[in-house]
Amino acid sequence: MMRGRHSLNLWGPLDGRGANILDNDEHRGQFRLASVVSYSDSLLNPATFAEVSKLDGAVQDLRVVPGNGRQIQYQKVCMRYRALCVPRNPLLYARQVDQTLDLSSISFPIYNHGGHPLYLTGFLGGRILGGSLGMDQLLLPAKAMRLLYCLKTEDPEDNVHSKQWLTHFLDQFTNLKNTLALKKIEVPGGSGL
Repeated sequence: MMRGRHSLNLWGPLDGRGANILDNDEHRGQFRLASVVSYSDSLLNPATFAEVSKLDGAVQDLRVVPGNGRQIQYQKVCMRYRALCVPRNPLLYARQVDQTLDLSSISFPIYNHGGHPLYLTGFLGGRILGGSLGMDQLLLPAKAMRLLYCLKTEDPEDNVHSKQWLTHFLDQFTNLKNTLALKKIEVPGGSGL
């Protein structure tokens, strides 16, 4: 996650649909938060975690085609840090990059992944901590996870595209969940978010 000069400050609603504003000292944007809850004891089970990753991939693949006929997908409207979309969840990103990541040896609140600290506080819920791992503790079960989709709004064109993608995201999310036939996780809430 971003640190120091790039730390995230979240504040207030942007519109009546529940989108919020994100400000990271250099860029300003809106975000949408999705909470994922495991039907089993823990999201850290590899099969359950794979379903979270499948959901995330499907959200990123959502495309809206406005009146001009040009597709808008998440990769076009996501807020970026070092040329990549800001990770939706640091642990999910680490697992997507490294499929060999052992989910049974994650430390909390900070997990050191390849020399890079991942700050997990606020991204995992319903967690139980085990024995001490230095200044951190072993993360045992974690029942819930937050996925944060950050969208660019600083430039007027980016703002329009981000709002179009976000509207499509909100309109299609229930259909997306149904199409995926999720069996190990749920995304609670009236609209799924």
